[in-house]
Amino acid sequence: MSDEGYFSGSQYDPETVRFFDVAHEGAQIRAIAAHIQHLSDLRGAEFRSIVILPTDQVARASAEMVVELISPLPWPIFITDKLPHYVGPLDAVVVVGERSDADWASLALITAARRGATTALIGPGRGPLDEDAPEETLSFPIPPTADGASPSRYITGLLAILWSITDAEVIVAERLHELADAADEELQQLSPERDATVNPGRALRDFTADARVVHTGSRLEQPADLPAGVNVGLAVARCAATIWSTRGLSGEFLEPELVPMVLERNQESAPKDDIFYDPFLDGEKNLVPLKIIVWGQADSALPHSLAMACTDADTSDLVCAVRLLVRAFAATAYDVSKED
Repeated sequence: MSDEGYFSGSQYDPETVRFFDVAHEGAQIRAIAAHIQHLSDLRGAEFRSIVILPTDQVARASAEMVVELISPLPWPIFITDKLPHYVGPLDAVVVVGERSDADWASLALITAARRGATTALIGPGRGPLDEDAPEETLSFPIPPTADGASPSRYITGLLAILWSITDAEVIVAERLHELADAADEELQQLSPERDATVNPGRALRDFTADARVVHTGSRLEQPADLPAGVNVGLAVARCAATIWSTRGLSGEFLEPELVPMVLERNQESAPKDDIFYDPFLDGEKNLVPLKIIVWGQADSALPHSLAMACTDADTSDLVCAVRLLVRAFAATAYDVSKED
């Protein structure tokens, strides 16, 4: 972002402070892209498995999103909370997350390194987890002004590791810079100084104000004899729901097949048909509205729903996923717009 008003340093309000971490998402990706040459030892490695150990909810959701977006992969990938007993020289172990005091993760890295496994850390950049990591553990720098969790760092850090195993350094760096460009383009639209008419993240926040929120997407239906398609909407919806929940907003993921049933049940619970309801005796009956966010679709026929999609039809699945996730992350930073 290059908005002078945002970076001038004058009169930071709470919304701007909350947006600070979001504003670094493009820089987080570029920091990883600039570090690709340090992953050269991974090139051509024939791993038996890759074990991902997330230290927090957002890190786990980010890891699951990566696996969903780039599967199938040449090796089995396990996302787990414990170091498997079989881990040894044929395996890679990656710890990812923001918890600097995750003692169990530190022990897992040390144990895996002692067994001869390749180890990597996509962590907070400070604290015991970083300080105790074995010397040979691969790690990534963090922009000096960044502070706090970064879904983009988790996702692109994992992508950098996985891509570096099979692809040349220059190709991996090019892909990461493309993702960074996409994040920065999205962030230009998401400046806190822009209102909901030109800021899709703020429009998203306003739409879901004072409501129960369900995140969902559409499921791709493909013939059985064709490779499975990438469900960008579902991948983003799962991760976005976790980000919202951990940042204090209502957000639950729901499979698209279950959304109609939930809407029907919600309608049944409305008080309008209650013949015993007396507003003078019972007081005002307030039912928290249910709102649906449909990720990866340009429009939605569902009631009380808002569709979120990438406007450029030529955008790749991965670029679109990064843009939408940055938008979901940004929405958690905004205050609800005040009515004029």
